[in-house]
Formats: sequence, structure tokens, C-alpha cells
Amino acid sequence: MFDRVGRVDPVTRGLEIAVNYLGIQFDVCIIHCSFSLGILCRDKNSSCVRSNVLQSSMLHGSETWPVRKENVVALQQAEMRMVRWMCGVKLKDRFPSKEVRERVGIDDIALVSQENTLRWYRHVLREEGDDWVKKCMEYEVEGPRPRGRPKKTWREVVKEDCQARKLNKEDAMGRSKWRKLIKDVR
Repeated sequence: MFDRVGRVDPVTRGLEIAVNYLGIQFDVCIIHCSFSLGILCRDKNSSCVRSNVLQSSMLHGSETWPVRKENVVALQQAEMRMVRWMCGVKLKDRFPSKEVRERVGIDDIALVSQENTLRWYRHVLREEGDDWVKKCMEYEVEGPRPRGRPKKTWREVVKEDCQARKLNKEDAMGRSKWRKLIKDVR
């Protein structure tokens, strides 16, 4: 691990000294990540990353984002860069991203983002009519619109996600059914 000016982190340097003293061949950076973040699995593939740490930190608050295609592409690229770095897989190794995801056992971040959005949508739908969150979802801005194409709204994103997964508002009233329906795409 390096700090922002490129110097080796003192914890990493300490681990490096201890590992070299013991004569064990390990990637010290991966050891440091596993100690400090707890993101490595305990099975044979010691460099596999748990999806809940990486994806949950990247998608914090994403339930209410009006996500566009370029946002999804940027998230996927950033996630794969981090996963490849943590697993020690370089682009030169020519492993497709899908294969790396399968080996590590994580889902595509676009699908996880969709699930988060639909889970929040169900929560908002089940609120009472006078709840402020539901009022915000149904609010229409009055007055003249600015020139150009309007920005994509959260409702449009939810509508597209529901159409892609063939969901409707009635399905959202049953919790177990809704969860099953939004996870079926995997």
C-alpha cells in the first residue's frame, strides 16, 4: 500500500520486514489488505475478494441515484480495476472480466445497483400517501423547463429497471415475492 505521494505505508513496510524475516513468500500488499479491511476469503483462493465490502462501499446511497449508462460503465471499470489489483490479475494476463468475477464470486455491479434501486422503490411504494419520501417521488416541478433534453430522473431509472425485469407495482406489495423477482436476473 502506498500513500498519496508514493511512499510505502509504514504498516505495509512492517509486514514486509516480518514476512521476509520469516522467509515466507507472500504478496505483502494482499496481506495488509486482509488484515486492515478483512476482504479476503479464507478458502483455497486466498486472493478472492468478498463482494459485500467492495460493492457496498462503491454503491453507498445508490438507491436514489438517477444512473445513466456512462455512470454504470464508470462503476464497472473502477470495480474491475480494484478487483484485478486485489487479486493480482493484470490486463496482460488476458482474463476476461466475466471470468474474474466468476472466480472471485461477485456479481456485476450494474445488477447490484439495479437491485438496490428496486429494493428502495418497494420501500417507497409501501409508504403511506402523506409520507414525505413518497411525496418527493411523485412531485412534479411546475413552471417552464430549461432548454435542451431534461436530466434523467430516478423515476425513469426505476421504470426502465422494472420493464427490464418485467415487474409491476402490485408485485412490490409482497416482500418475499419482490425479493425473488429482483434477484432472478442473476
